[in-house]
Amino acid sequence: MYFAVLIGMRRFEDAEKACVQLSSEIDPNDCLMAMRLMNSLKARSFDDQFMLDYAALCLRRLDLAKNKDAAQNMQADLLRICDTRHMGPTALRVFDLFYEYGIELGQEEKNRLSTVIEKHASLSKKWIFKPDGFLNISRNDDIITTSEEARIQKKLKSIA
Repeated sequence: MYFAVLIGMRRFEDAEKACVQLSSEIDPNDCLMAMRLMNSLKARSFDDQFMLDYAALCLRRLDLAKNKDAAQNMQADLLRICDTRHMGPTALRVFDLFYEYGIELGQEEKNRLSTVIEKHASLSKKWIFKPDGFLNISRNDDIITTSEEARIQKKLKSIA
């Protein structure tokens, strides 16, 4: 829980140092439970960046990737949160982060990710893209085609 609080307070170096000192004593399932607790507390610091930073710390320093069940459960929970909060780009980043550590999507998570992406695409069409979008940007503009989301979507399509 201490690591989650440090990440929530944006004290990344302190969290990294604490992980180095205590990593052998931390069970990957505890990482999952701490993330769930932070979400249930509705902490202000539990935003999209917290989710990504905390998951990255757990995967990189606390051997979460070695415990496939805990890692897949965390991935599923994060994708569920992204779905309920309509956070399409964050869902793509969650997929990408876990994919880098060899954590595959289950069928339910694939469906959830697809749903989140479709919701985001619908909102993008309404608010961003030509002809009716507020920003009036073309789908082929560099800002769209070279974005991180576009890169991750290409990766997702290549494995599907």
